[in-house]
Amino acid sequence: MAEQTPETLSQRAELHGRNNIIIQVQGDKNIIGEPPHLTLTRYLNRRKQDSTDTNLLSPYGMTIPFVGRDDQNADLETWLNTDQPISIRVLVGRAGSGKTRLALEICEEMLEQGWDTGFVTDRELTRFSGQQNLANWGWPRPTLIVIDYAAARARLLHDWFVELADNGGEPDIPLRILLLERQADPKGGWWEQAFGLGGGDTQAVRQLLDPSGHPVELPRLVDPADRHAILVNILEKRNSSVRPPQLGQDAMFDQRLAEISWGGEPLFLMMAGLVAAKADFGRVLALGRTDLAFEIADHEINRIEKIAEKRGIKDDFLSHMAAYVTLCQGLTRTALETAIQEEKDALKRETAGDAYDIAKALQVALPGEEDAVSPILPDMIGEAVMLRVLEKLDQGKQLETVVRAFQQARTPVAASVIRTAQDYSLEGNATPLTWLDRLAQEGAVDLGVLLDIANQLPLNTLVLRERAAEIYAAIVAMARQLVAAEKNEVTQGLLATSLNNLAGFLSNLGRREEALKVAEEAVEIRRQLAAERPDAFLPNLATSLNNLAGFLSDLGRREEALKVAEEAVETLSPYFLGYPSAFAQWMATMLRTYVRLAQDLNREPNTDLLLPLVEALNALQGEKEEP
Repeated sequence: MAEQTPETLSQRAELHGRNNIIIQVQGDKNIIGEPPHLTLTRYLNRRKQDSTDTNLLSPYGMTIPFVGRDDQNADLETWLNTDQPISIRVLVGRAGSGKTRLALEICEEMLEQGWDTGFVTDRELTRFSGQQNLANWGWPRPTLIVIDYAAARARLLHDWFVELADNGGEPDIPLRILLLERQADPKGGWWEQAFGLGGGDTQAVRQLLDPSGHPVELPRLVDPADRHAILVNILEKRNSSVRPPQLGQDAMFDQRLAEISWGGEPLFLMMAGLVAAKADFGRVLALGRTDLAFEIADHEINRIEKIAEKRGIKDDFLSHMAAYVTLCQGLTRTALETAIQEEKDALKRETAGDAYDIAKALQVALPGEEDAVSPILPDMIGEAVMLRVLEKLDQGKQLETVVRAFQQARTPVAASVIRTAQDYSLEGNATPLTWLDRLAQEGAVDLGVLLDIANQLPLNTLVLRERAAEIYAAIVAMARQLVAAEKNEVTQGLLATSLNNLAGFLSNLGRREEALKVAEEAVEIRRQLAAERPDAFLPNLATSLNNLAGFLSDLGRREEALKVAEEAVETLSPYFLGYPSAFAQWMATMLRTYVRLAQDLNREPNTDLLLPLVEALNALQGEKEEP
């Protein structure tokens, strides 16, 4: 076979990719045949879909002008153009804040500058990971990879990042990875799974992060002009004659728009505009977040049922399967037909129609990439549809449906249930919590299931704290069994990490004595690991010590807490001084704990220990501010 140039490969790949960008790995640029490749998508097909409410609201449709994010867009541009060969950033924001739309905008902008840009689908992420070791991967042009729903992919991403940490890259051909998620807590959860499982890999991986120790949060829209513009733009796109009052014309409207709880999130402003097209703004501004979502969800269910009626599909079964697919975050055509038959049999809906015809109708209702069926988007609307549809079933059948979906797509379903609990249980809807409890029961015999669920639990969400503590207690019990069966670094590391997370949730629930006991055990395990392999495990010991200091302080044992906090700083200091950017956030946190405890006891902190650390932190901050 003749040798092919990178240009020929890239052109042919883009031609066959059907709106996807194909990054061809060139290696030493002397490759025979097709090299390994990563397919990125910009979701161009979704910009051509019908103007239904959900398509207008979907960020992938990019249906209205992008407003209110100039500062965040500029910050991303700065990050993209740093001189680091490989860099990872985590962008977080609550549902409807516009994370995905911002990522799509920066992808389009960098594409015009000659970059390869786009999102990686879940299927592609898995396929590419098994294709080659990323330590040897190359990319022919500057590249921006966006990965949405990062929590659900944390374990796979960890393997990616460990391999990339061994890839020197090319300074003039940067690789940037942008992770999107609702929340990320550097002290645990999915962040620790992706970036810090312990061992020697942690510092190498965390050096790829920018900023080094924390996510970047997408702020709320505060400018009244931006909020007003979104309302006007979505109404224009809907071809509605309804318009909100001009700013300054109606003082009551202006005040309500400025104060309303959902006014800072673009998605909810767009939903409000769509609802206002059929109602007056006075009513719309009286609605809550979930009220808006259910209004749109009811329209979506009606749309799907009209498609079902035209195709002879009975018993509301098409909307049931739409909810099922959304729970699974999308399904391939083959998986869908299998699921349809299972649901027909389980719910005794034999008269609903042929599985092939139902799948075909669902592809019309929710068209996806290639042969797949998409979930209902945005998430808030899809979750509302799931609740509306599944709550028509009695609780037993409801839970059985969720379990069948979970068996079909384990991690995506866990993520869907957790997000639904976050979005709706705080508003008083207990249904998603019953789903989560059932999934936890399903995981009672499967550590992998429990870890998949636990990694996606937000550490600081009140409504999920009790569940999280129960789940982590079950994980700790299973990890103990693993250590008893085979005591090694991996099993002990898992147990220590699980104990740390459990201690945090117990403390948040006010169960401080229990939290302290659990934290002490985590410290003891990590002392043993660090004694055997200090380079690999001392940073993790420092983290556990810092946590323990906090728990001791909470119980009024401040003398002990100060001693432990000082040990945490001493333990981490050589790693911070050797790899300042990788450990800056950890060190700043530990210094704050230590200094606060010293002040509480009217003690002078150890200045010989502190001064070089503070100077290094200040120097690092100065380097960031200098440009």
